[in-house]
Amino acid sequence: MLFANASAPKANVSTRNFCSPNFSSTSDGQADVESITLLLGLGGGLLMVPLMVSGLSVPIRLAIRLSTLAVACSASSASLQFLQEGRGQWMLGVLLGAVAALAAQWTASRLDFVSAGTLAWLLRLLSVLLAVDSGRRALQLAMQWG
Repeated sequence: MLFANASAPKANVSTRNFCSPNFSSTSDGQADVESITLLLGLGGGLLMVPLMVSGLSVPIRLAIRLSTLAVACSASSASLQFLQEGRGQWMLGVLLGAVAALAAQWTASRLDFVSAGTLAWLLRLLSVLLAVDSGRRALQLAMQWG
């Protein structure tokens, strides 16, 4: 997503997300899970992958690929909205997007070499690390305000 310019006024422009999973989903349940997570702005892998794997019996590699696609569509749509409103920094967005695209292509080419159990373990580890970091930040903010 492009970095937003917080000083620019927000425009009330409604857009339709044509990258929404509802347009290309293979099942209604999958579309519901992806639509809800996109509406809430929740990150792909941390919520969508476990829901697709346990709730919809989607293989973990396919769930990772689908969540990556959903995040790419969501970020692209939001970036276009920022640019339309004049709140986006397109040069920085192109630079960061190019680096992210290269990194994603590199990791996607290696996904099949990692076992499903290791992928699940890595996802759990990432969730725990992010939870610890969020807790640390919340305590830091509470101490600043208190």
